[in-house]
Amino acid sequence: AVVIYDAFPKVKFHLLVLPTVDILSVSKLTREHLPILRQLHRVGLHAIAAIRSEESAAEPLGFRMGYHRVPSLSHLHLHVISVDFDSPCLKNKKHWNSFQPPFFADSLEVQAEVEGAGGFAVNVQEAEAQLKAPLRCHRNCSAETKTIPQL
Repeated sequence: AVVIYDAFPKVKFHLLVLPTVDILSVSKLTREHLPILRQLHRVGLHAIAAIRSEESAAEPLGFRMGYHRVPSLSHLHLHVISVDFDSPCLKNKKHWNSFQPPFFADSLEVQAEVEGAGGFAVNVQEAEAQLKAPLRCHRNCSAETKTIPQL
């Protein structure tokens, strides 16, 4: 797997973990891809550990790892993101919602679905509608706001 920084980070730490084999997206996954998904997850965990070892924050940053249900990049990639959501590239509702569940599918949940169901079901129309959903707080309060700065 290869780890790169996202060119347009939506958070302080935004990495992409890419497999060395060509898989178009999560909707193309099968059980035979489970070893690859597990490797991407392990590499993501190592990246988080490396970031945390370099950070001198009193409270360690929280992280999420997951996949976009409908990716903008047509090559499977795992997002490793800090949950600060502090970036000049985080400009609109679509950006925000693309990193919130259910559009942003947790790495372990994707693995579990692929293992149990043999693939990862994606309803493209439903996923795209999620990008247009109201802005909601990501810190367990679910408060709805009109602008990114209010979040």
